[in-house]
Amino acid sequence: MLVAGHQVLEHTWLQFLSRGQHFVSQLLFYGLIGPALTWWALTYLQQSVRRTEEAHTALAQAHERLTQTNQRLELLMRVNRRLTQAEDEDRLVKAILELPQDVAPVLGASLIPFDDQHHPLPAVYQGDVDPSVVEEWTNRMAQPEVRNACVKCVPHRASDSEQCALLAAAQETLALPGGISIQVFCFSLRRGDREYGLLNVYTRKDQELAPHEREVLGAMADEMALALESHRLRSRELAALYRLRQSREATNLHATLHSVLQDTVQALELDGGLVYLVEPRGKLILAIQVGPEIGDRAKVLQGLVAGALASAEPLLLGDLHYGAGDEPWSVLVAPLLSDTALVGGLVWWARHRDAFSPRHTRLAVAVASQMAMLVDNHQLYQRVEHQAALAERVRLAREIHDGLAQTLGYLKLRTAQISGWLQEEEFVRAGDALEQVRALIASAYIDVREAIDGLRLQPGTGLISDWLFPLVEDFRSLSAIEIAPGAPPPVRLPPEVHVQLLRIVQEALGNVRKHSGASHVRLEWRLDPVWLVLSIIDNGIGFDPLDVPPLSRHGLLIMQERAELLDAGFQIVSRPGAGAQVIVRLPLRRVETVEVRDA
Repeated sequence: MLVAGHQVLEHTWLQFLSRGQHFVSQLLFYGLIGPALTWWALTYLQQSVRRTEEAHTALAQAHERLTQTNQRLELLMRVNRRLTQAEDEDRLVKAILELPQDVAPVLGASLIPFDDQHHPLPAVYQGDVDPSVVEEWTNRMAQPEVRNACVKCVPHRASDSEQCALLAAAQETLALPGGISIQVFCFSLRRGDREYGLLNVYTRKDQELAPHEREVLGAMADEMALALESHRLRSRELAALYRLRQSREATNLHATLHSVLQDTVQALELDGGLVYLVEPRGKLILAIQVGPEIGDRAKVLQGLVAGALASAEPLLLGDLHYGAGDEPWSVLVAPLLSDTALVGGLVWWARHRDAFSPRHTRLAVAVASQMAMLVDNHQLYQRVEHQAALAERVRLAREIHDGLAQTLGYLKLRTAQISGWLQEEEFVRAGDALEQVRALIASAYIDVREAIDGLRLQPGTGLISDWLFPLVEDFRSLSAIEIAPGAPPPVRLPPEVHVQLLRIVQEALGNVRKHSGASHVRLEWRLDPVWLVLSIIDNGIGFDPLDVPPLSRHGLLIMQERAELLDAGFQIVSRPGAGAQVIVRLPLRRVETVEVRDA
């Protein structure tokens, strides 16, 4: 380009110059301008090459960092997946101890977990170590001076046993060939202000952890802390719900609600809780309170409950102030919604901001639903008790009318006849009638005793044997019939099941005594995965089930009605001259609270 430019100038403008001027122009062109342009071009090319090389280097570094980041993310995803797959805390701890080996060549790892009061629990170790040393770690960590030293240990690393009590115990017991020394790296498993444990990773003293390895181990420690927090929170939630489920059979509503509220407040580490109930007249009242007194704030919470009941939705306030300069509160309100109506509200509160998460809201809704079921069941139980009392009263009135009242009416007529015979001096006839009256009075006395004993005997909430054997003793005292009660299964049933089963056995034995003419009666019990079967078998005269006398038919009808209340099967098996069987089949799937115990 320089030569081409010079040739153009030479054949145009330079052709008018003299020979000397022409020489000077060539010298200027090829001696000064040419080298300057060449130097500038080479310099530009050199800078371009350098920038290209720098760009390639930066791109390679970025690719390497991206690759390392992807590897760390994949590793952390595998860590998170493995931690979340742990079914219990033991497997979770085992995974925590094994995971550091996937990051760096470590000799072993130990974990000292802390309880909710920040007290060290028994330490665990991955590797070959004496169990007594693990116990020694826990004991040393429980010492205040050791804990303070760990808190003040800024690098969270030690290679000298004089500086680290934990490392001293490890060096004394870890069997390493050639007397190799070890060092320890400590990672705190912490979430917010709560420390769940201390993870210790052991390496050879001459083998340092690379910065990226320590960074990955630190990120793993955060995931481990999150997994421990989630597991313990889930355990507390399940424990609270389990205790709530256990309390569903209780009849004392206020005591049950207080126990449930106290359990949930303690399990979730809250400051307090309240339960408001809706009275029959529609007024909202404070029924249960757990935690310190809150004074006038209860009225504010009552208003929040009223709002939650109006919307039928939970209410979460993470920064509630009751007055100027007052500390912020967190409040969670869940309405108590039964199948039929809104019966109250559950309130949890804590003395700091944003104490509740969506997970707490879901748990509060679940607990409130169970509480509403408790209130509904209690009201239903009261109605059932009232109806049962009325039904029992009707049954007693019918029995008195069909039995004792008719007997007294007959005795009235018979004594009048005896009085007439005595006036007519028919002493033999009067004596025979008096003997019949005496036998009739003895039978009526037994009936009255049986009715009184039946009312006196209450089933309670224990085992079947708690009421069966007293019932058998009463039967023996009133009858000469031999009775074998059998071996009732060691199960616990709800009170209403005990009541109906007791009355069925009473009625069946009463029929045996009055109508069967039997010399022996036995009770047979059988328990299988589906049924609890009771058979009452006598060796009496039997009868035709299709041709039952009215008085006996009434007793059989009562037993059948009681069995239907339990969704139980009821069957009479008898024929004349072959005795009778009363069979009751109680479905265990209907009774949720059956708990089979060891005999």
